[in-house]
Amino acid sequence: MCQYNFLSLIKAWSIVPLAALIATLGSAFLSIMVFTIYLNYWFEITVLPIVSFFLSYVVDLLHQKVKY
Repeated sequence: MCQYNFLSLIKAWSIVPLAALIATLGSAFLSIMVFTIYLNYWFEITVLPIVSFFLSYVVDLLHQKVKY
């Protein structure tokens, strides 16, 4: 009986590092997701307006060249 309790204690303690590993991987995955969302937001705020402004400027120049 005592040996069985000891084995069940060992089995219970082997769950703890597994849970710690799962929590560590989960937090790392969450931080990577947050960083990716932040990079995507930064890209939308800075790069896309510049590109769209440049494209509209080029299209306007081409339209003026074709018109006159």
